Amino acid sequence: MADRTALVIGVETFQEAPLAGAAHAEADARAFALALEAAGWPRDGVAVLAGAQATKTAVESRLRKLAKSPPASGELAI
Repeated sequence: MADRTALVIGVETFQEAPLAGAAHAEADARAFALALEAAGWPRDGVAVLAGAQATKTAVESRLRKLAKSPPASGELAI
């Protein structure tokens, strides 16, 4: 695992009716990931789950992996 790790999640629409949409969340997530890379975070250490990729299963899986193998530096952004 990379020395610095980030999990960036962006979801614009939700399946649950009471939750309002979040316009531009997916583009914002991708832009934030690019900003992390520009700030020196390794590309292979920045994972983006946006839109249809950001399922409950995918998010929980990534979080479990991070819990099992956190970055050595302790630098983690979610």
